[in-house]
Amino acid sequence: MWQSFTGGASYGLVLPSPSVDTAPASFLAGQVHPDFQRRGIGRALMTWEIDRALEDRKGRPGTAEVTAPEGSAAHRLACNLGLQEKRRWRQLHRTVPQNSLQVLMPHRVRVARGDEVDHDPLREHRNRCFHHGPYLDASAWAEFTRGSDLRWDLSRVAYEESGELVGAIYVRVAPGHDAYIDSLVVSPEWRRRGVATALLRSTLGALQDQGIPGVALDVNTSNTSGAASLYEREGFRQTGALVTLALTW
Repeated sequence: MWQSFTGGASYGLVLPSPSVDTAPASFLAGQVHPDFQRRGIGRALMTWEIDRALEDRKGRPGTAEVTAPEGSAAHRLACNLGLQEKRRWRQLHRTVPQNSLQVLMPHRVRVARGDEVDHDPLREHRNRCFHHGPYLDASAWAEFTRGSDLRWDLSRVAYEESGELVGAIYVRVAPGHDAYIDSLVVSPEWRRRGVATALLRSTLGALQDQGIPGVALDVNTSNTSGAASLYEREGFRQTGALVTLALTW
C-alpha cells in the first residue's frame, strides 16, 4: 500500500454520503505509516477529517463515521475524540471449496452473471434492501461500480421469471488478495426462500473457476435477516470484529 504514497507519513479520506431518510453521513478513512505511528499524527489526521466533515455539512445535521478493528488504535482514538459506538460487524472468511457446490434454484428464480445484465435497476434495489448501508445516489453509485476491483463477472443477480429483480451479490477482488463480498441484498418479500443461498453458492462456484483461494465479508451483528446464520452454514468462520463509531451534530 505504501508504495503508492512514496515519502508520505499518512493519508486521510472524507467520503460524503447522501441519504433519503436520515441525516447525511461522512465516512472517514485513513492510515498512518507504521514508521510514523505513536507521534500524534493519527489524532491530528482524524481531527482534520472530522473538521472537514463538519465543514462539508455547512451547519446542517449529519454524522461523521469511522469503522475500525475492535480494540485497535483507531478504535481507541475515535472513542477519545468523542465518537460513540453505532454498530458492530463480524469479519468472516472461508476457503473457496474445491468440490462443486449444488446450487438449488428457488421456484421461478434464475441467477445471472453480473456482467450480462442491465446495471441501472441495481442501484434502486440496493438502496431499498440495504437499509443499514449508505444511500447511493447516481454519483455514489457510479463511484461504487467504477472501481476496477468490482468484479461483475463474479457478481450474481437473481430474477423472478417475470423479470423482477429479487437479489444481487457484489464481489470485489483486489490484486493479490482473496475475494471480498461487498454486499448480498435480497428483496424483503423474497428472503428466507433460498435466494441468498443460490446467489452465494453461484458466486463460490465462480471463484472456484477463477482459482481464487478464499473469500471474506463483514456482517452487521444487528442484522436480523439471518445473514450470519447463512454464512456459517456455508462454511464461513469469524476472524475478527469491527466497530463503527459516529459523531452526530
